Amino acid sequence: MKITKRISAFLLSMVLIITIIPMSANAINNTFEISSAEDLKRLSELDTDFSDTKVILLNDITVNDGDFSIDKNNNPLYNGSSELPESFSPVKTFNGVFDGQGYTISGLFLNSSLFENCKDAVIKNLNVVNSLVADKTSESTAVICSVAENTTFENCYLNSYAIGSGKYTGGLVGEALNCIVSACRNEGSIIGANAGGLFGYIKNSTIKFCYNKASIWGYKSAGGLAINLNYCNVSDCYNSGDVNANEKDGAAGGFACYVTALSKETYGSTIKYCYTAGDVIGYDAGKFCSNYSGDIFAMVRVYYEGKEVNDLSDADSDAGYKIIDQYEDYKNYWEWSHSGISAQDDCIERLHLIKVDSLKHDWCPEYIGFGDYVGDAAGLNRGYPQLTMFHEHVWGDYKCDSAGTETAKCLCYNCDGINTRSHEHVFGEYIVNEDKQTETGVCECGEKYTRPHTHAFGDYMYNNDADCVTDGTMTAVCTGRNCGVTDTVNDPNHKATGHNFSDWKSNGDAKLFANGTETRFCHCGASQTRIAERSAFIIVFFDNIYKLIKDMFK
Repeated sequence: MKITKRISAFLLSMVLIITIIPMSANAINNTFEISSAEDLKRLSELDTDFSDTKVILLNDITVNDGDFSIDKNNNPLYNGSSELPESFSPVKTFNGVFDGQGYTISGLFLNSSLFENCKDAVIKNLNVVNSLVADKTSESTAVICSVAENTTFENCYLNSYAIGSGKYTGGLVGEALNCIVSACRNEGSIIGANAGGLFGYIKNSTIKFCYNKASIWGYKSAGGLAINLNYCNVSDCYNSGDVNANEKDGAAGGFACYVTALSKETYGSTIKYCYTAGDVIGYDAGKFCSNYSGDIFAMVRVYYEGKEVNDLSDADSDAGYKIIDQYEDYKNYWEWSHSGISAQDDCIERLHLIKVDSLKHDWCPEYIGFGDYVGDAAGLNRGYPQLTMFHEHVWGDYKCDSAGTETAKCLCYNCDGINTRSHEHVFGEYIVNEDKQTETGVCECGEKYTRPHTHAFGDYMYNNDADCVTDGTMTAVCTGRNCGVTDTVNDPNHKATGHNFSDWKSNGDAKLFANGTETRFCHCGASQTRIAERSAFIIVFFDNIYKLIKDMFK
């Protein structure tokens, strides 16, 4: 009896567990599938650290349909109102793999980062847009992760707001240690006491193919890519957003606010193939960084846009030259193979920042002859160079070929992109052939097409040929190119005018006893002749006698 009760209790427990777990987020071989806002919310409620678990986003998710923004005082708004939607709870600890598969989460409102703590985790292929994080309690704040250790961030795109009040605020991660970050981008405003485009504080990490395009606002300190960039190897990254700190006592750096290298006993940090071009505002401000510290630090083909001579760093404007001098002093300790730099003698001249007047799309070729960058013909990056993997092609004119396809080249500088698509022949203007019965068009690819030619006559013009007996005509010419065929028809507005004869004139052919003739003429040359009555000489004589006698008796 006791055994039966135990079995019944076990089965009842299993039924309850199965009904609690939603079907769309079932754990199948340590994999969670997320397809709705409800699934995402349940994810934060699970009592697990997700070790050895993979979370997969199956489709785009919209949590709230409205638009997030901020007011002039950087307070959060939803649809222009301070009344905000219900906040999502963060995932407290995440030690697994989150694969967004390129899908997008939008409309999130959080009082903390999506993941508060990540360790030995992977966050990849995730887009978070039109969302807002407003964190008033945490030391570290970001859209994706507050604190990360030994974590990989790959191919994450952010266009959301992060507002923090703690020590560090970043777009991707607030505080990071021993992380690998690649292909991550931020285009959303970051606001906090200390704010960085992608990172707040990041140490002992590798960063590549990342950028920030958004405006950064840090009341105490602000950096384009990060606030604190410590002992990191950075390559092919840029900042094109404006960086703003308090002008009375704030520190700001275009690429990073504080850059720290390592001592001579350890491998050096590197920044290579990077640039910064946004405006920088702050009391202690530098176009590249506000403060630089450390001994060995390689900067290889790193550009910053500036107009003053000493705007590398406000705290140490000679930092670039200092780095070169240190190479000579510490080269015995330098392991070039670990820094990814070869040819030591060549590098001596390259271990410094390069100041240019402009990094816009019309820069000199040598400025962009580094790393993996192309131009910005579409103006999506304020005219500044873009990373090749993320840039949007701007195709030039398409040119077709006889194979039925057409190709265009990308107009962005340094881009070899070519787009080929199916070609529909456009034969342009048809030219009438010599037979005047057919016409031929030629496509730019050389293909020809001949079809019957139908005359299309233009305006009819009066030929000025109406006369006394014949109606006038009008003529039109075919408008087909190279045709020339004409069409002549009667002109209803110009009928035959009829003869306009002159007065009758005697032909001088009267006889003594025979009448003569008289003729009249039209201007067209026509004439009429008739018998001139009473023109015989004898009749004319007696007519004159009669007239004379008549005049005498009046």
